[in-house]
Amino acid sequence: MCGRYTLTKPGDALAELDLDDEGLDAELLAPRFNVAPTQRLPVVRSDGAVATRPGPLSAAPMRWGFGAHARRGSGKLLINARSESVTEKPSFREAFAERRCLVPADGFFEWRRNGRDRLAYHFHRPDRGVFFFAGLWQAERGHDEPGYVVLTTRANDAVAHVHDRMPVILDADRGRTWLAEAPEAELLELLAPLPAVGIESTAVGPGVNKVTLDDPSLVEPVRHVENLTLF
Repeated sequence: MCGRYTLTKPGDALAELDLDDEGLDAELLAPRFNVAPTQRLPVVRSDGAVATRPGPLSAAPMRWGFGAHARRGSGKLLINARSESVTEKPSFREAFAERRCLVPADGFFEWRRNGRDRLAYHFHRPDRGVFFFAGLWQAERGHDEPGYVVLTTRANDAVAHVHDRMPVILDADRGRTWLAEAPEAELLELLAPLPAVGIESTAVGPGVNKVTLDDPSLVEPVRHVENLTLF
């Protein structure tokens, strides 16, 4: 699953889709090095409200998770949707048909178990450029800002040594297709893993585990020390 990601260049992400930052506040335009569920981020959707009636694209504030406004313990927070079953699950099938979105990002974190430790890795483009997660959104009862989830798929060879799942990553052109009116089969084809050559990993320190930390040190490379069993 994807439980943390980075968006250090939100302006670059919007420019990829020929969008400006009009209407977005300073919080949404600040570099983020440790995005966590329930937090407020910019998300791109069609102004036509539903993907089957597309309009111009715009960026709007949303909170990560379906149920992101719910009180602690009042229900399960959904932050990811498996692409293989997104057309079947009651929690997601309507959003897949009518409320697709793009989540700007430039990296994501995954962890690998090493004995009692969990070693963190930051996955990003080789040039550390921006991209988009395929997402879904829905209105949150009693709140003006919607919630969103990130679609996941099987891991490619660059990610599989750490985790068996990864976010669905799209470039700007494929992202526009994801938001447009298109046959279901064409949309599902977009949900394949990104080719391994399009992503690389950097071992990072444990600071990303603390949701209160959000600074450039979280993506600085470290050398992981592996636990070895001696015979």
